[in-house]
Amino acid sequence: MRDVIKVDELLEGLFSAEVESICSYGFRCWRSPRWAFMANNLLEDQSQIESGNLSLHESGPCGTFVGVYDGHGGPETSRFINDHLFQHLKRFTSEQQSMSADVIRKAFQATEEGFLSVVTRQWPMKPQIAAVGSCCLVGVVCGGFLYIANLGDQKYCKSDFNWLK
Repeated sequence: MRDVIKVDELLEGLFSAEVESICSYGFRCWRSPRWAFMANNLLEDQSQIESGNLSLHESGPCGTFVGVYDGHGGPETSRFINDHLFQHLKRFTSEQQSMSADVIRKAFQATEEGFLSVVTRQWPMKPQIAAVGSCCLVGVVCGGFLYIANLGDQKYCKSDFNWLK
């Protein structure tokens, strides 16, 4: 887990602003409607946006979940993450009755354990399954906070958004 940021400091229209900001890593980040470009014959990457209830109970917390899964070596891992990570997040949110960095951490761990189980089962028939993988970048907005988590080489840009004023 990297950061927890109060969301009420963000301005409307943030995601459609076509401006450039400098990231903490020194990279240039472009905020524009350009989302994804296919670089391989087989699309290895996945993404998802889920908005609404973040738990299995109707009385649970509501918010928005955004995931970007950068697959490599094949689409299997990123597809598995796309199919399972949010469901694990909802399960752990239900158990703890709130959103937290710990809930996100547990959802990542459960998803990884699930995929390792798939690799173990498929290895005898499909050994190339051990050569696939995925980086993962997730943002969750809930209760006025923005939770950000990443695994692998995917990075995010954090800004105080003064450039929007």
